[in-house]
Amino acid sequence: MAADKEIQADAVAVELNSGAPAASDEKQGSKCCGCCCDFRRAVIIMGIIGLIISVLNLILVATGAALLGSARSSLSSNSDDNQLNNGLNDAVGAGLTGLTVFIIIYVLQALFYVFQIVAAIKYNVPMLAIVIVVNLVWFVLGMITIFQVGGGTGNVIGNVVFYVIFLGLEIYPTAGLIKEIKGGTMSKETYPREEYSCCCTPNSV
Repeated sequence: MAADKEIQADAVAVELNSGAPAASDEKQGSKCCGCCCDFRRAVIIMGIIGLIISVLNLILVATGAALLGSARSSLSSNSDDNQLNNGLNDAVGAGLTGLTVFIIIYVLQALFYVFQIVAAIKYNVPMLAIVIVVNLVWFVLGMITIFQVGGGTGNVIGNVVFYVIFLGLEIYPTAGLIKEIKGGTMSKETYPREEYSCCCTPNSV
């Protein structure tokens, strides 16, 4: 028995000296999708992806608005047919109004994703709860838009499936992060233990 205890003590000493993590240092929280990364990292990644998409859409729409504005100026100066000119100006004006609405939407989306990233970085449960609420509101508005626009059964089903998947990818890691923060598993102090990434060496943020 004494020999067994000695061997056990030696094994513990070797483990401590080797820098290997003790059982208490092992990750206690869940991994996003069971294997991907920790929930905090997943929320930040989704926020970054959303921010990039929003900025790209904003650039495209702003470019389109600039081109329409240039075309409107050209029409006003070159057309001698007042009736035709007025009709084209009205059409271009309507297009500019629509693009302006999209510009506002994409700016708000970009700001929202910045908010989401900050919420995850700061482990802020109320902010993360707002992220879930906003995603649910977007989902409802998206569903209303899909059924209003229509475009055939296949198109409607495809759009609904897309929105459901997108909502899941947004809400699932956010809800998981909230649960772990409230449960005490995930915090600024425990993150070095909880961080995980399936594709790279995680670095604490």
